Amino acid sequence: HFLDKCEEHLIAGKIFLTPFGRKRRFGSIARYVKDTEKIAHMKREARNFPIQSPASDLTFLAAMEVSKIAGKYKAMTVNLVHDSIIIEAPNLKNVVMPFLHIMKNIMEEIPQRELHPEFTFPAEFSVGTSWGNMKELKIA
Repeated sequence: HFLDKCEEHLIAGKIFLTPFGRKRRFGSIARYVKDTEKIAHMKREARNFPIQSPASDLTFLAAMEVSKIAGKYKAMTVNLVHDSIIIEAPNLKNVVMPFLHIMKNIMEEIPQRELHPEFTFPAEFSVGTSWGNMKELKIA
């Protein structure tokens, strides 16, 4: 089981490595920790890293490509949050919708190009004038 392998890797003091070359070292100290709360925390981190880190890498790659074309739509990347790209754009449907279609293509193409998975990574979108009033937007 994948998650059990992560724990074994942790206890053995091995280096975790993502498909993009990002490394996470827990070190051999993991073998000697006696605090059960600390061990549980380290196990959660070990299980999370092989999933969350590549998601972050894919988001970063997509954000770099999106940023290259954002200016054409008077948009700009504001922030990256985990596996999300926060964009500020004019509140004009005829500007935002074409940009979102391009973003969707970029965000869904990056994982296919970089990882060649047997499944797709659908991109989801929310729009609004502030964080507090975001609404999900379906893009075909």
